[in-house]
Amino acid sequence: MKPVSKNRPTGVLVILTHCCLNNLNNLSTSATVKLNDDQVLQKLTDLAVSLTGITEANFKTKVADQDIDGLTRLDFKYGCTRGVYSTPMFTINDIFVEATTWDFNTWKAQIDKLLTAYNINLKV
Repeated sequence: MKPVSKNRPTGVLVILTHCCLNNLNNLSTSATVKLNDDQVLQKLTDLAVSLTGITEANFKTKVADQDIDGLTRLDFKYGCTRGVYSTPMFTINDIFVEATTWDFNTWKAQIDKLLTAYNINLKV
């Protein structure tokens, strides 16, 4: 698979979704239950390298980073306090929105409304 293009948000979503669905059976509990932690990490590393182009060493360093682990746990707990119980669930300013079918332009329009309301002008 090609490295993810940072210039195409919808392309990134399509690639990530495609990759996750194609690897769902390989990453499920039943597929990894007999593997040790190092073997599971290698599966995830191989997937990340093929998907994003990140180096194996960089991915493994980031996975072991305690700061990233702490932030991930904090984000998970925050989601739990807000009633997030499955994926995908989306919120804008802590208000749930039915956005599973939204494309990039729909998201951009919603965010642009908020930026305009707060007089924030971003040049992207």
